[in-house]
Amino acid sequence: MSDGKRSVRVTFKGGMVGRLFKVNGSDRWYLSYWHAGHEYRETTGTADFEGAKAKLKKKLEEMASVRRGHEPFVDPKSKRLTVNDLLDALETDYTLRGVKALKQAKSHMQALRDAFGRWRALEVTPEAVDRHIERWREDDVAPATINRRTQLLGQAFRIARKRLGSMPTFRRLRENNARQGFVTPEQFEAIASRLRDPYDDLARLAYAIGWRKGELRPLTAANVDLRVGELRIGDSKNGAGRVIPLRDADGSLNTAGRIIERRLAARRVGDQLVPWLFHKRVGKGLALKSRPAGDFRKAWSRACIEAGFSEPKLDEQGRPVLARKGRPVLVATVRFHDLRRSFARDAVDSGNDPHVVCRVGGWKTMAVMNRYNIVDTKRMAAALSRLEDARKATPATATVAPFAQAAEARPRKKHGK
Repeated sequence: MSDGKRSVRVTFKGGMVGRLFKVNGSDRWYLSYWHAGHEYRETTGTADFEGAKAKLKKKLEEMASVRRGHEPFVDPKSKRLTVNDLLDALETDYTLRGVKALKQAKSHMQALRDAFGRWRALEVTPEAVDRHIERWREDDVAPATINRRTQLLGQAFRIARKRLGSMPTFRRLRENNARQGFVTPEQFEAIASRLRDPYDDLARLAYAIGWRKGELRPLTAANVDLRVGELRIGDSKNGAGRVIPLRDADGSLNTAGRIIERRLAARRVGDQLVPWLFHKRVGKGLALKSRPAGDFRKAWSRACIEAGFSEPKLDEQGRPVLARKGRPVLVATVRFHDLRRSFARDAVDSGNDPHVVCRVGGWKTMAVMNRYNIVDTKRMAAALSRLEDARKATPATATVAPFAQAAEARPRKKHGK
């Protein structure tokens, strides 16, 4: 019993010693224990002395297991960490390191916050994550998207590993997202001719050199050196710079060079010279001004639909979505990123060194480019043709002797030897 004392030293069998105490203004008992030279205090949540003793005994047994190395030590403050706290730390880490995928990561983090945000980090188990994966699959979330979410959750736990002592391992779904979707020159011209300035030239440059939309839109005159004949960017999605020649071997401008020359000439807006290669004019007369090219998904979708590359939009039951006038709502079947895939396929099929194509398009490794489902059909056909010619040129000679002939040629053994 405490006998009215507000601080009691408690001894248990086996030599375990702890302390229970009360703080001013509270009737609840608090427990005290030591680890690695530091005192830790936690509330027992009860004013009953015997109940507080039971919780102190459980805590001391837990610390004995920690000292034997059977489980990691987690301090009381870390036990209160929520998944929101872990994701906040991950977002700060991304910001400080200048991670380019921060915007997309925030979108995935929001889905994690909706699912686990208020959970204590120690409550998140692989089984709990599996149950949410099943719910996401029921909501038709793509496996690749689910993997990005669980990947970010794992990164958040890794940052907090020192505080939590350990981290769970989450399931990774199988992805079937090989890049598909290619555009022939005729199809591309049908779409590009329906795009307005500057998006027509932006699309033509993407089709010519295979760069990403996010790498083309910010281009300025400072990225161009027509005297040397080069287009340069100091940074890209994979963190590496890139150089593209704008002239052929004879010194004349190539396709990319002609597009860049045209964009440099279009930089003058009224009496101003804007820095951006791809900019949009707004206003009229004295109010005429310009701004950098922004998102043009609607313009791209409209051009694809007008060119005939579309299909009806379907609802959750697979039925066409109808507009107000009863006509089906159409969605584009060609994505802007298909231009990058088409560049990779066409550049390889035309006999170029795949490693050079990687450097032009900005793929860091061959494995990444191969995910664009590139099939070098011309080289495969040539290899099969050479194999067929070689087989025809080789005379067909028997290498297996008939059984009777082989038996006669085999020496006979004498009896008794």
